[in-house]
Amino acid sequence: MEKGIGIAAIAIAIISCFIPVVTLFAVWLALLLAAIAAFLGDRVLSVATALICFANVVFMSPLTMIGLFGPDGKPMLIISVVLLFAPFVAMMLKNKQNKEQAPD
Repeated sequence: MEKGIGIAAIAIAIISCFIPVVTLFAVWLALLLAAIAAFLGDRVLSVATALICFANVVFMSPLTMIGLFGPDGKPMLIISVVLLFAPFVAMMLKNKQNKEQAPD
């Protein structure tokens, strides 16, 4: 199940590179799916999704950067940063959960 969610996350991340108006919302959806996949145990696709989304927002979408750093963009910037780190936090939580469940 985690691979399917990870594949959906990376597919949405790649598609978001080509949609100019709602890029940020597609990136948020991809990062949310990546965090879910990471919490379920997938690491590779979650990290790849986070990297693609970061590159999309920073390098490939100047309109999104204007929206994030514009006068009314502070809430969107906070949501974007939180969702960008969410897959990595989910991986740490999953790792901690696995260590607690491991027999001594």
